[in-house]
Amino acid sequence: MQYRVSFLFDLLANLFSSFTDLAAMIIIFTHTPALKGWTLAETAFLFGLTNTSFALAEMIGGGFDVFQLLIREGKFDQMLVRPLGHFFQVMTSEFVLRRFGRLTQGLAIIVVALHQILASETAAIVVLLLLPVIAGGTLFYMALFITQATTAIWTVEGLEVFNIITYGGNEVLSHPLDVFHPVLRRFFTYILPMAFINYIPVAAIIGKPLTAAGVPPWTAWFSPLFGLGAFLLARRFWDFGVRHYQSTGS
Repeated sequence: MQYRVSFLFDLLANLFSSFTDLAAMIIIFTHTPALKGWTLAETAFLFGLTNTSFALAEMIGGGFDVFQLLIREGKFDQMLVRPLGHFFQVMTSEFVLRRFGRLTQGLAIIVVALHQILASETAAIVVLLLLPVIAGGTLFYMALFITQATTAIWTVEGLEVFNIITYGGNEVLSHPLDVFHPVLRRFFTYILPMAFINYIPVAAIIGKPLTAAGVPPWTAWFSPLFGLGAFLLARRFWDFGVRHYQSTGS
């Protein structure tokens, strides 16, 4: 908060950038009542959920997004000789509070969409069901950030190809899986199972068939575990990378 005006404009810029994506979605639905059976409110529900998880992951794990800078500047070497865990130090080295704009918008969209989709007496129950879904999505996105950061131990520079998965995956999850090509559906269900952190639980909650994902309905209840599993695997990969870290020299 040293530079409050700068922070305010940063916050508004993040809010506006995610709003333009929502505006594009609204424009699409002015020309069609539904996309593969999904209404505007149901699609907005997906959009709000994935943006909430993504914003939380960016806020909490922002340090992994700039990890390559810590390596190049020799700051990671300093972290390794401190008594505090290096994983925690890297994670908290960059707290991206400006993502609060995206987070606020995501939560607001979830509330409005739920009001349109569900009866008021069931909305509270659905909110409780969504909490582990949001947590699982946050852990999954953090796992992607951690994996990207770990590869920088060998490459020094961050690999931009990961942005296709992180930001591109977030864009895909903002829409129903039904509208995509079967190859993309299988990729985001079986290879990079991001469908489990958004599409599958939402489809189960609002009563949509899971034919696009090709999984049985009961898998929706275990969807948050995919986020936890991805996070634990990324954590193991991080430890493996740190054990092979050789610094960058001068």
